[in-house]
Amino acid sequence: YWPTLAQLGFTEQKRRTTMELDLQHAPAAAVERDVRAIDDADQFHLSDLMAAAYHSTVDDEGEDQSAWFDHLGDVLAGRYGAFMPGASFLTPPAPPFHSATLMIENAPHCALLAHVMTRRAQTNRGHARRLLAHSLAALAAQGYQRCFLEATTSNATAMPLYRAFGFAAIGPPI
Repeated sequence: YWPTLAQLGFTEQKRRTTMELDLQHAPAAAVERDVRAIDDADQFHLSDLMAAAYHSTVDDEGEDQSAWFDHLGDVLAGRYGAFMPGASFLTPPAPPFHSATLMIENAPHCALLAHVMTRRAQTNRGHARRLLAHSLAALAAQGYQRCFLEATTSNATAMPLYRAFGFAAIGPPI
């Protein structure tokens, strides 16, 4: 597909894949005091985290903190599907946040991992892994059977994390 388009003068954009996880065997998350659920009051500090986490990555499309603030407002307001505060977590409990997961229900009983983000200075410390475990355990406890996500295939940090949890690609990358 891409070689044919390249012959026509088109350049390849980043490829994304949809991944799915069966939550039947999701382990219960350990109770940790430095993790808490996200609420609307976190929007400003989460936008700071998002701007820092996405800056200069494969998923950076030039958004600044203001753009991320607006995007988060849309997520929290349910524009992309019902925001799931009971399955969306951050650490530490007070700003500045190091890492966060945001879950939405984008169709009836269909959970979508909308964002996993970690501030660059806090990467490789297990924050995203712990929060994702909390989110998946919360989904399983709420009766969700599957969780979906979309990821950029060249994201060398995210893809191994998702695979380690058992997420598998469904369909070809687009």
